Amino acid sequence: MQEIVEQVLKTEAQAEKILQDARRQAAELKTRLESEIAQSIKQARLKSQKYVQEQVQKAQEQAAENRIRALQTTEEESRHLLEDVKLDSLVEEVALFVIKPEFRKD
Repeated sequence: MQEIVEQVLKTEAQAEKILQDARRQAAELKTRLESEIAQSIKQARLKSQKYVQEQVQKAQEQAAENRIRALQTTEEESRHLLEDVKLDSLVEEVALFVIKPEFRKD
């Protein structure tokens, strides 16, 4: 009987040791996984920040290009309008010169 009790106590001690080892391994695994997850999240944040910065940079460059093109188009249209006004004024002066009597010509 004593032998059985000793065997039961020995088995319980072994079971407790196995349980403690399992808990320790689980805690180590949890810590390692939490660290890996934190690192993955950090990398994902950095990657997304870089992507957003690149997209902002592209948008700013595109906006600058569009502004330059719009400015150039506006300047060209203004130049054409000014040329048209000068041409109209010149045509008007020539027409007046042609139809104005000789004695009124300056």
